[in-house]
Amino acid sequence: MKVVMRWMMLFVGWVCSPLSAQDVLVLDPAALAASGIRHQALVAMRGQLEIRLPARVAVPNDRLRVVSAQVPGIVTSLEVGDGEPVRVGQPLARMHSVELAAMESEHLVAMAQFALADSAMARDRDLFGQGIIARRRFDDTQAQWREARVALDHSRTRLTLAGLDAPQIATLERTRRSTGMLIVAAPIDGVVLTQSVSTGEQVALATPLYTIGNLDVLWLEIHTPQSVAAQVRLGDRVQIPESPVAGEIIAIGRRIHEADQGVLLRARVVPGRALLLPGQFAEAVLTIASSASPLYAVPIGALAYLDAQPHVFVWTGSGYRAVAVSIISERGDRPVVQGALSANAEVAVSGVSALKAMIKGMGSGE
Repeated sequence: MKVVMRWMMLFVGWVCSPLSAQDVLVLDPAALAASGIRHQALVAMRGQLEIRLPARVAVPNDRLRVVSAQVPGIVTSLEVGDGEPVRVGQPLARMHSVELAAMESEHLVAMAQFALADSAMARDRDLFGQGIIARRRFDDTQAQWREARVALDHSRTRLTLAGLDAPQIATLERTRRSTGMLIVAAPIDGVVLTQSVSTGEQVALATPLYTIGNLDVLWLEIHTPQSVAAQVRLGDRVQIPESPVAGEIIAIGRRIHEADQGVLLRARVVPGRALLLPGQFAEAVLTIASSASPLYAVPIGALAYLDAQPHVFVWTGSGYRAVAVSIISERGDRPVVQGALSANAEVAVSGVSALKAMIKGMGSGE
């Protein structure tokens, strides 16, 4: 320790103010020889770069459906459970609803009123054609027919919004019987991801019953450091290691997440037969092309953190200058970095802690 302190005191340019990125730690030859500091040339990264990042599997928005109760009622039976595959139109649950029964009754009344209005319309059309009734009476009959038609269409729309499909409405209109029974059907092909209710449960309007996802295509949501996100382009390849699952980047986030100060990348992948499930965490290998700003692989020992920012010490010919860098990829013992570096630069690879101590000592004025 005493030897180290002696050669640290030998460097020229000792000042009591903090160093900036342009300041150079100038060492005389004796100090440099005694320090054990060594430097070597940077290794430029060429071609494509593979970066391993954590990812989370998600269902694309257009392949996800939350099936909710469209009327208040009681769940009388559940036909499927978590993990079961379903086809579009397949019954998922059955409900009994007093509100639905009232809507059905109102629809039957609207049907009867329209039937009367339609009969009156046919009669008065003939009478008006024969000149037996006045134009005003025929106009009144037409207005009543239109009102009855609007009321019938409105009641049919309410039944549709309540969850009855066309065959169920047709059955109601044919039988003229109000049951208040609702069959909840699958809106898409997919898999039941969540069953949110139990048989016998009373549910309110808009209560979620099931969540269904089509898993033929999935998303990988990758939270990426800003320095990496800046290198990514739409269409860059993404793959899960030791798996046939691969895809490409389809979206690059345009905001910073507060939790990790990262950027969200989204990749579209086709899982095929691979077991890839929503919510699963996986490692993603992102392949990016060489960027306009050069990237360099440096020994991990060449990095020094000054004010929480990674730096390397670049040899100037007479000393070392601290240069801030961004870590693009942590590839074992040779991270890939980017910064204001030249292709022929040499950086300190040993004795880095001593250089860092010099800067701290100079900044403290001790």
